[in-house]
Amino acid sequence: MGLKIDRIIPDGHSDKYANVNLLPTNKQTVVTGKNTFNFYLAATSFILFLAALYLPLNKQNQYIDELQGELQTARKSAVVLSKLKEEKQSILKQINFLTNKQLQTVNNINILNVVTKLVPDDTWLSRFSISNNQLQIQGESSNASALIQTLELSDLFKNVQFKSPVIRNNRTSKDKFNLSAELINNS
Repeated sequence: MGLKIDRIIPDGHSDKYANVNLLPTNKQTVVTGKNTFNFYLAATSFILFLAALYLPLNKQNQYIDELQGELQTARKSAVVLSKLKEEKQSILKQINFLTNKQLQTVNNINILNVVTKLVPDDTWLSRFSISNNQLQIQGESSNASALIQTLELSDLFKNVQFKSPVIRNNRTSKDKFNLSAELINNS
């Protein structure tokens, strides 16, 4: 039938005579540790194959973990840098605000100086204000209507006009006035 017999053992005593083979010696196949060796060799190859797959993946995971740590550090640095930039912008705004206020104050003093030089000696001011490029002055003068022409002669003012009617003060014999003018150049 084409069967190959490699071993014959006594019947009923398979455990007791497990190492006994009744085949003639020339027909016996030598059973050695070769089969066991092949099994261990295959198992070792399989373990090495799994290690060959696992080690690069493990190394990649370690590299990814390192990169994520660096990314976290970079994010923290970016947050700190962003806060510093915001603080810098805030400080610059404060500096610009103070600088603008200082320039505006100096300019307002210059405008007051010009107004003081332009108004006649018989005129005195009770109110002087500058807001939104608009000058407003109140006071009394011997000739309030002449103030409009006097202020418009200056290069600093335009659209000089009375904000309210001129009223005569009987006690001082002067005209009470309330003037407004647009500032041409307030820088």
